[in-house]
Amino acid sequence: MKHHCKGLVGVPDIKDNNAGQELPAEKPEPTASPKAASPKAAMRYIGKVRRRWPALVAGTATLAVAVAAVGAGTLFPGQNATAQTEIVPYQLPVGEALANCQGPTQLLAGAAVGADPEFSANSSGTSTLLSAVALSGAAGELPDASVQALDGKSSPLFKLSKASGPVDSGPVDSGPADSGPASVSGKPKTRAALVRGRSVDVPSELRMSPLGEEVPVGAASVVVVAPDGDLRGLAAASCQSPSNELWLSGASTSIGRTSVLKISNSSASAAKVSLDLTTSQGPLQAAAGKDLVVAPGTVRSVVLAGVAPEQDLISVRLKSTGGAVSAVIQQSVLRGLTPGGVDYLTPVQPPATALAIPGVRVQSPDVAKTISAQNGYADATTAMVVTVPGAQDSVVQVKAYGPRGQVALPDGGVFTAAAGKANLLPLKGLPEGTYSLSVKADEAVTATVRMVSAKKA
Repeated sequence: MKHHCKGLVGVPDIKDNNAGQELPAEKPEPTASPKAASPKAAMRYIGKVRRRWPALVAGTATLAVAVAAVGAGTLFPGQNATAQTEIVPYQLPVGEALANCQGPTQLLAGAAVGADPEFSANSSGTSTLLSAVALSGAAGELPDASVQALDGKSSPLFKLSKASGPVDSGPVDSGPADSGPASVSGKPKTRAALVRGRSVDVPSELRMSPLGEEVPVGAASVVVVAPDGDLRGLAAASCQSPSNELWLSGASTSIGRTSVLKISNSSASAAKVSLDLTTSQGPLQAAAGKDLVVAPGTVRSVVLAGVAPEQDLISVRLKSTGGAVSAVIQQSVLRGLTPGGVDYLTPVQPPATALAIPGVRVQSPDVAKTISAQNGYADATTAMVVTVPGAQDSVVQVKAYGPRGQVALPDGGVFTAAAGKANLLPLKGLPEGTYSLSVKADEAVTATVRMVSAKKA
């Protein structure tokens, strides 16, 4: 009897499962029937078939498993790495709007030691005035807006507005069918709640509730006036929306200059703040400016002289993890025994190749020259501070625009600002007046303008 194994592929050697040895090559079987052969030959043939069929079945099972695996791959395809995922928009709920406001100017403890008795450490007539406005929504509904103290307790100071419903603007007269657009009569819908010149004696925050799905809109500012004392002068700052990254520029810690960085945290989470400082000499690494914790609802003051002493120019990059913060630098000058003014340095635009600085006031060139020629008054001039955070020098072009158009600057207003430094660029040649400045650079920079207000030497 012949036994054909056609169709079995990939099983060249069939082993005996019992003995574990390779079977010898088989000789071609005779064509005669096993019945015609001797009994011993028939038994040998039956034994060979019995030993062979488990291997044949195993080979068939292997093929079946392979086919099943291919089938599974077809029925359950894998992930397609090139497949495009559809973006499903999800509208987040509108939250409160916050603006952090500065409090009164503050003199450092002991700063008035040895000062002329004519001037007191703290002015007897200092006034700190806060003005705020909250705008209504499109239908005339006002947000719930209030001003609270940043004292760790959110103590209420005053109410700006209470939440109100929409305004009925009156009937709408549609007119005849062919008379054109409908006319609206009655009161306008949009409104505003305004508080002007409210006296406050602490740092504060303006907090406004959302108007349904609308983000509330409002603003506030603080003006501090001191007629005498070592901090005599006027300082003003807009209240800021909190952020996790801020850039401030133009501070100084040289002799007679005091810079205090005030960081406000109106969120419910603690903020961990780190300061990156750039001076006129280059980047300044200061361990004292790292990992500063600002508790929720509080203000932390950092004396920059303790972080970067005796620096004529300082730019600060502030980074916060956790709660978002706002920041200003209280900058004051004391020239010998004479108060030289006080100001709040607010954040500038982040580094960019195109910047705009409006509201630059330039005093009379003759008066400015007389003042700056005095001993200790070299920095009492109008100048621009340009900081280059990158590793490449930046070519900066400044254009000044007045009421009658562009005003030419010497050398076309082109300067080269050194990389990794805070650069002082004098703005000479501008006549007395108010200007807007356009700044363009081939490398990203930050820019601010130092202004001086004086009538006489």
